[in-house]
Amino acid sequence: MSNKKRLFILLLTVPLLVFAELSVKEVATKFEAEQKVLFVPIAVGGITIIIPAGSGLPADPGEEGNVNIEGIDSDNDGIRDDVERHISLRFKNKPKARAYSYVIAQKYQKLIENPSMSLAQQQGLIVDISEASDCVDKEVVNGSGFTMPYVLNTYARSLAYVRGLKKLKGTILPKNRECR
Repeated sequence: MSNKKRLFILLLTVPLLVFAELSVKEVATKFEAEQKVLFVPIAVGGITIIIPAGSGLPADPGEEGNVNIEGIDSDNDGIRDDVERHISLRFKNKPKARAYSYVIAQKYQKLIENPSMSLAQQQGLIVDISEASDCVDKEVVNGSGFTMPYVLNTYARSLAYVRGLKKLKGTILPKNRECR
């Protein structure tokens, strides 16, 4: 029998999920469940201790993330890495607020990246943003105002958002569903 010690590094993650036709709550729940954490088990005598060894956050893209509207989304979840980092750090101990903020960020990003989407698609995104904002505000006072400035952090992104909203001029959106 050999007494060789082995070090194992585990990366726990959930594969990219498709969010077609899911409610805001369902999307937020999936984001909440998707958080990546790196663990390192350390054996001491007959006891194994498992310690978190990473945040699971994407790397900070720096100025490269502001070169274009799309930015950098290394994990392909529809949320730019810089925005994901800000949300995760701001709502570190508030998983529901973090998950609903991810939904807000994802919907804003979709809105600014797709200027030719139909009016119905835009309305759906705005309704989802509004519903997720209500849900964040139930978790954290004024929490919904946190995400938008990070998503629209460049002139090009802000302009794309304003241009996208022009289609909605005069449109009455349906009332938000209750946050569950």
